[in-house]
Amino acid sequence: MNKYLQVIVNAAEAGDKDAASWLAGKGKIVVTKEGGAYYQDFEGDRQGEDATIWRNRVFERDNYRCQRCGTGGKLQAHHIKQWADDVEGRFDLDNGITLCVDCHAERHPKYSNLIKKARYHGGCRQRHKINA
Repeated sequence: MNKYLQVIVNAAEAGDKDAASWLAGKGKIVVTKEGGAYYQDFEGDRQGEDATIWRNRVFERDNYRCQRCGTGGKLQAHHIKQWADDVEGRFDLDNGITLCVDCHAERHPKYSNLIKKARYHGGCRQRHKINA
């Protein structure tokens, strides 16, 4: 794990709410020109109802299969245009693709440990709803 990521994980484990929110994908760390940094919430909520509906629609459209390797277990919905960069398209069905945890981690090597720890869909149509 990269040393900066380890610092954030340690801070979250010690009770730092900003670090925990960043790890949960609810915001970003902004680095200033002076070398400082601060946490900023994203608009919207990755765990909210809109995000849950979007994920379920992406899984359904992609037939509960990773669109890269074809597996059907441990699935996650990946934003083609990043969440932070495309506020308007966050819940656009065309901005999502179903990936298994391993393929998603390969897509984001800097965050692979976080992706592998994140919640995932088990690939079963009968249990396709992910609760927020």
